[in-house]
Amino acid sequence: MNDKDFYSELKYILKGSCILNIIIYLISLVFTLNVSVMLGLLLGSVVLFINLHLLRRNLDTAVEFGSNRLRLMSGYLLRYFLLGSAFYFAIKIKSINEFCVIVPQLYPKVLYTLLSVRNNSK
Repeated sequence: MNDKDFYSELKYILKGSCILNIIIYLISLVFTLNVSVMLGLLLGSVVLFINLHLLRRNLDTAVEFGSNRLRLMSGYLLRYFLLGSAFYFAIKIKSINEFCVIVPQLYPKVLYTLLSVRNNSK
């Protein structure tokens, strides 16, 4: 995947993430009137995009250097360390909703499923 395609995909995920974040936040206003949900969604979205960039870099490295298991495993562990650190940070700071840090990690699956359904309905 070249840079143009990658950034096109990131743009699609960014737009979808913003829409899903707004929808989830508006639904959460029915149950709670604090900003912890919004902060959790923002932190989770930032972690999602950093994670996607790291994944792209790791895939490029795997293609360039072959199947070096140590290199592949270190990239995998770094991405999960990032997600775990964000979740731990959200647990320690009570003004960030922990659950909402994890929710954006599911956005690519939801967005690509919606895109597939939309393309198949045409």
